[in-house]
Amino acid sequence: MHAPPIWAISCSSSHCVNTFFVTVVVVVVVVVVVVVVVVVVVVVVVVVVVVVVVVVVVEEEEE
Repeated sequence: MHAPPIWAISCSSSHCVNTFFVTVVVVVVVVVVVVVVVVVVVVVVVVVVVVVVVVVVVEEEEE
């Protein structure tokens, strides 16, 4: 007897497939959320840097 995968412990075959499918969906959703959060953070950082640079340049020109 070989050990079943973690997601297949104590369940019927159809339930195992469903559990595996749900696990895959959850993992995909988590990955997508993480990617979106990283992209948003990067965009915010870039915008802040651009605004700071523009403000500094404008102040330098006004002096």
